[in-house]
Amino acid sequence: MKDHPLGRPICGEAATVANFHRDNFLAFIQDRYRPGRVIVAAAGHLRHEDLVREMERRLGDFENSNFEIRNSEWSDSPRPQSGVFHHPKDLEQVHLCLGVTGIPQSHPLRYAALTLNTVLGGGMSSRLFQEIREKRGRAYSVYSFLASYKDVGYLGIYAGTSRDWVEEVVELILKETGRLAGGDIAVEEIERAKNQLIGNMLLGLETSDSWMNHIARNEIYFGTAVSVEEISRGVRSVSREDLVRLASETFRPEAVVLTLLGDLKDGFSAKSLDLNT
Repeated sequence: MKDHPLGRPICGEAATVANFHRDNFLAFIQDRYRPGRVIVAAAGHLRHEDLVREMERRLGDFENSNFEIRNSEWSDSPRPQSGVFHHPKDLEQVHLCLGVTGIPQSHPLRYAALTLNTVLGGGMSSRLFQEIREKRGRAYSVYSFLASYKDVGYLGIYAGTSRDWVEEVVELILKETGRLAGGDIAVEEIERAKNQLIGNMLLGLETSDSWMNHIARNEIYFGTAVSVEEISRGVRSVSREDLVRLASETFRPEAVVLTLLGDLKDGFSAKSLDLNT
């Protein structure tokens, strides 16, 4: 949805940025940077009481400390737009990203989504990596990823490939998503993905800054602390039925959007990429 905030360029547009003035920044800070909007997360060698005392000292004098977050003018989730979009650019490779609507951060199937993403394109043992890079050498980099927000999310698949192999790579991606949606997945494959997820989580939380981000994210989306043990139990509880259900709801041909960046071969037409395969 182009006009929704999630569809806008992260860095803004030249005309918009050029019109910013000092008063705009001051008004934004005055309106948004309030104690009622702030989450303070900390990890490492500290005492909770000391941190609370210091934050009260630094934030307690702010005016309007009971400020409440106003409802956004965009109360509706963005509506996905399907189709093929080509952005010509003189590049050696073609970069493509295929996306489908995903789920929000707090969705009941969030652990199933993490597992599904791992099976599909989360690492060197994933289906996309094995089928597209290892077996056929059609892409150096190929993976899938999740982006989840408070009310909406998406699953994306990226690949960088030769312009001569674009159609084949897209077909292979659609083949794998179709297999998952059709229930072609073994319990052993699911268990490997779960072990990989939990192992990566434990390794990723070894530093203080990662713990700090973990605390803040849980407070934002769940309003409470979520322990590593709870997350591990959630991942372990994912069933094959959960994955097949989520895959069939996610990988619907009519809901797929594909963007391509690069110098595609002469005579290329978006119609040649059949997303309904």
